[in-house]
Amino acid sequence: MLFAHLSDIHLGFQKHESLQKIEQQVFEKCLDECIARKVDFILIPGDLFHVNIPEMRVQKFAFAKFRQVHDAGIPIYVVYGSHDFSPVSNSVIDLLAEVGYITKVTKATSNENN
Repeated sequence: MLFAHLSDIHLGFQKHESLQKIEQQVFEKCLDECIARKVDFILIPGDLFHVNIPEMRVQKFAFAKFRQVHDAGIPIYVVYGSHDFSPVSNSVIDLLAEVGYITKVTKATSNENN
């Protein structure tokens, strides 16, 4: 089994345009490499985004990249990080899960038979 572990990505953190491009290029390279290596799944255990509802340009970029991974048949499991979650609002992670691009992992379960 081969999987990728991508953590504390903080998409949308950079405010300067040249740094935004680098931020996106690095994330894009990670996901492209996952597709090329045909990983079995991707785990993102927190802080995919820097805020729960990032700027529209960040959302569009993320949706396009996650659609590519989804179309390649690679599941993505995302755990809320402290920056992704808001107790008084939704998160773009909820929308990514709603369209089927990711699976939110919200609580652990135990299967004592295995």
